[in-house]
Amino acid sequence: MMTLSGLATQDILLGVRSTRGNVAVDPLRAKLFGGTLSGTMQFEEKRELTRLDVRQSVAAVELGELLKTLEITDDVVGRGDLSMAIEAQERGGAQTLDGTARFKIRDGAIKGVNLRKLVMQAKQIYNQAKGREEEVDMDDKDEFQFTEMTGTIKFDEKIATNDDLSVKSPRLRVTGKGQADLTAGTLDYLIKINVVETSKGQAGEDLEDLKGVTIPVRVQGKLEAPTYRLDVETLLKDAAKHEVEKKLDDKKEQLEQKLGEKLQRGLEKLFK
Repeated sequence: MMTLSGLATQDILLGVRSTRGNVAVDPLRAKLFGGTLSGTMQFEEKRELTRLDVRQSVAAVELGELLKTLEITDDVVGRGDLSMAIEAQERGGAQTLDGTARFKIRDGAIKGVNLRKLVMQAKQIYNQAKGREEEVDMDDKDEFQFTEMTGTIKFDEKIATNDDLSVKSPRLRVTGKGQADLTAGTLDYLIKINVVETSKGQAGEDLEDLKGVTIPVRVQGKLEAPTYRLDVETLLKDAAKHEVEKKLDDKKEQLEQKLGEKLQRGLEKLFK
């Protein structure tokens, strides 16, 4: 076993070529955190320019341990895959980052995020809008468990953008899009939650009214401690639209049933 950039690795295969101001690592393959690492790296230094090109993929790795070791975050746990093609540059003291990273995590959890509580807050707001006095049970457990989370992060100099987040849990579906300013360390993101199962359980306490309604959550502030806020105005507009569509569907079904009954009676008279 050896340590590579703080990562404990096994069965490492490393090919290094070095010239003045340039170091290329190709191939770079190893086992780490229960999975595999493969790819290439190139470091270049010329006058005022320093450039690092990283093309790596990890498969079936305990991503929580990996992200924690790299000091990126310790709030995500789960096993999954990560691929990246990223170029970092520093010129005259100014740093930029360009490229793409893709991830897929299975059977994991996000710590510090209580989506169930946000869903129950939406339920309470819905009850109040309908004039109901029903109390809603809130949960203070700051963790959201999921079966799968996928997404792509695109880096453009100092901005990181994600517009295809998809998270699945037994009773919820979550999508997200937004961006982070890496220089300012700020985040502006929109999460949309949909209830897909209304039985008892995680976020499943009598949520039939919210099935089909999109619950929007604004995530903003500092990257290390963002705030989560329900977009109440958009929530109520979508809930009202859903109610109208549901009533129209019910009336359509009633009309179709009446027409079917009339047609049946007509056929019975015709073939007497």
